[in-house]
Amino acid sequence: MTLIHKNLCRSKNLANFDFNEYIKKLTKDLFPSYKIDAGKIILKINIETIPFGTDTAIFCGLIVNERASNSLKYAFPNDREGEINISLSVLLTTMISNS
Repeated sequence: MTLIHKNLCRSKNLANFDFNEYIKKLTKDLFPSYKIDAGKIILKINIETIPFGTDTAIFCGLIVNERASNSLKYAFPNDREGEINISLSVLLTTMISNS
């Protein structure tokens, strides 16, 4: 989580904090930690630009880190090939009312 704190400190405005780049860096750094051949597991990241507060960015980073770590540890036994998809988007709901 040191990575997110460094990125947050560098960002003068949290609305400009690039969570997409943070997640790319975080997940890329996990591959050597688990001695994973990056050619065997494809990592797909699709994250919308969403302004985060510090608490939300840290919380989301922890979740992504845990899920990606567990995927690398357990989802691909015996050098099995595969894909990890990470997506984040804002779901907007419109309410229609009869007036």
